[in-house]
Amino acid sequence: MPQVIDVNPTDLIATRAENVAPRRTAASGGADVVDLANTIRPKRARITPDS
Repeated sequence: MPQVIDVNPTDLIATRAENVAPRRTAASGGADVVDLANTIRPKRARITPDS
């Protein structure tokens, strides 16, 4: 196949990098942290026979 333009794939890829500030977490702000493992999980149902 004949080339229409005189470039190769590496000429078409432009790379750019910049430094990004780290994200702040909720724990670093002094906010109360909730333990999601204990609050979201449902409790097991207790099935009792009708007497």
